[in-house]
Amino acid sequence: MSHGLAAILTGGKIVAMEVSTNLGGKCQTTGGNAIIIASAGYVGSLLWGWAIFYSGYNFDFSIWFNSFLAAFLILITANFLHGAAGIITTLVFAVIILISPRVFPKTIHSYLMKFLGVISCLYVIADIKEDLLTTEYRLTDAQMIADLTGIPALVIGLLWFIISIYVVYLLFRLSYKKGMK
Repeated sequence: MSHGLAAILTGGKIVAMEVSTNLGGKCQTTGGNAIIIASAGYVGSLLWGWAIFYSGYNFDFSIWFNSFLAAFLILITANFLHGAAGIITTLVFAVIILISPRVFPKTIHSYLMKFLGVISCLYVIADIKEDLLTTEYRLTDAQMIADLTGIPALVIGLLWFIISIYVVYLLFRLSYKKGMK
């Protein structure tokens, strides 16, 4: 989703998207800024995760953000997503996101959003592990960024690993500060 959004925001187009059952996916784009598009998976997981996490603390923000995110997921699914597993998973997630602040008790909603937000941020670490330590060759985000910048994929991966650990630290710090009030 973030790769596709980055493509659109930088003047490109989404050709096709697919979510796989191994926690990965593929977004085929044309045009746009290649470095921004390749980085969007890492950046997107962190930004979406932060916003989802924050919505667990701010109910007014959560109503607005969850409605926006659900609508965005449904639009992406209807227009670009291929593959039954990805379509079903995305639509179920969109429904849960949409109904959570409206149906679930505030405490349940809050914990669910915090959980999903942290998982999204931690996904960057899992993605980097797959990008750098996978035994089969495939074109990864880290390798695409490396090819575009000349910086080794390992350095790219380590940088995003450090950034993601720091963002998760900030989320836990926010959580701790909110809990102390």
